[in-house]
Amino acid sequence: MCLQRKLGAIACPVELLNGCSCGQKCEWTRIVRSSHKLTFLVATCKKHGVIAVYCSVNGLKLFKWAKSDFERMLKGLGKGNKRPRNAADRCTACNAQMRALCSNWMCKKCCTKGEYDCTFSEHYVDKARPMNPRRNLKDHLWKPEGGADGEELAAGADDDHEVIVISDDEEDNEHGQLLFVDEHGVVVVHDDDSDDDAYGNVVMVARMPSPGPVPGPSRLSQQQQQQQPTPVLRIQVTCEHEWEANAARESGSAVYTTHVTVPATRGDNGPFLESDLTAAALVALKLAPTMVKRLLIWDAPQLKSLLAFPGDHDDPYDGSFASAVKYNAKHRISFVLPTRQDEIHKHVELMLEEIYCDLDCDWFTLRDVLIAMEVQHHHTAGRVQTVYADCYARRRRFHIEHCKVSLSDLRMTDLIALELVTADLSRVDDGAHRPHGITFDTLLEAVPFRSQFGHELKLVVRVHGSKIRTPKRRKEIGGRDDKDADGDDDTDLVEERASKRHKTVA
Repeated sequence: MCLQRKLGAIACPVELLNGCSCGQKCEWTRIVRSSHKLTFLVATCKKHGVIAVYCSVNGLKLFKWAKSDFERMLKGLGKGNKRPRNAADRCTACNAQMRALCSNWMCKKCCTKGEYDCTFSEHYVDKARPMNPRRNLKDHLWKPEGGADGEELAAGADDDHEVIVISDDEEDNEHGQLLFVDEHGVVVVHDDDSDDDAYGNVVMVARMPSPGPVPGPSRLSQQQQQQQPTPVLRIQVTCEHEWEANAARESGSAVYTTHVTVPATRGDNGPFLESDLTAAALVALKLAPTMVKRLLIWDAPQLKSLLAFPGDHDDPYDGSFASAVKYNAKHRISFVLPTRQDEIHKHVELMLEEIYCDLDCDWFTLRDVLIAMEVQHHHTAGRVQTVYADCYARRRRFHIEHCKVSLSDLRMTDLIALELVTADLSRVDDGAHRPHGITFDTLLEAVPFRSQFGHELKLVVRVHGSKIRTPKRRKEIGGRDDKDADGDDDTDLVEERASKRHKTVA
């Protein structure tokens, strides 16, 4: 049996203009969202469309804000919205196309104006809103109006009215019975056989008087108990948003503080739960519900910051989560959130370079980039001498993967240290095909490179046939001192050794 047949129909929860709910019978059906080809089990109303979605075992989310076709037509699409190609992708409040990641199944315009919060980051608003709760399916089942055929009338009799039923039983049509019905069944009280004026079989059904109220606590004592406040503790929560440096700005942080209340039964140094961060506290701390899982807290046993709250599919004992999340004796707790680059605008005003970061142009206001330079000097004798240096150069592009560097961007001290001032640039390349060498203005192929010292690029330059003085050798192969290595280049040294071997053989 398919799942929608097992699930009972529910009543439409949409509130009408008169204050009552729609109440129409809504059957379960399967739909396929064209955005990510996922199948959902939804309850549809003939008037309001999709009004609920099946979440888990006997659970559902209701869309009480669903509108009829006439109300959707009056509302319009709105600026920038478009109609969906598939009916399953329609917003539950208008005729526009819903966002695929919206937890309320609405477009951006309707979701930001709704009463429930959304897990989609683009639908984030500054005011505190609760999440749409998951409800029990059994509490919203559809019930038909009136009883079924053959149902006893006594079970549905009104508590405050006397009900008279005329029976069509031909075998006993001369007797009238007075019946009192209690909550457990029918009790026959009187059978009048001497009533000759009775027409047919008249049965009078009435409720027995209900027993008096059971004495309980007085209203005064109940009010006093309700007025007594539950003891709570006021906890100061601090969240520091830290972001890394980018091409336009240095690294920085923003600190926000708020207060929440927890039960006083936890005592000092008590546990701090994820549910203690209310919706108002999240807004004050500039946090979205999806950011809570990224919060870090200092773990004293491991002496480093670890994740505070594990997710549903995370193992809290794998070493990446803190052993305990507690507030201190002063009722304070601090969190740290590593902020992504696309979240900086929530804390500081964006710069022009950050706004137009994808623009293909040369910037002159970006901060310098640190390059790990490696210059390989290939001598004529086959020996290779490698020189390393850390160089700061001008940054032309915002994104590091689009950056290129020329020798003119380097400082003179770096060029001298790399021995490139006197090098023959016609015999220099960067690994690419350079048949005529390079110039000081040639853009070289630098690759992104990350290190613990803050490098962002790495550039390898090869110098062929460099006439650099070779180091002196102590002994020759034959045991003689090398007297010709004081200033001659490698070519002269090889020719002299070859002539000496020729004389020895002769």
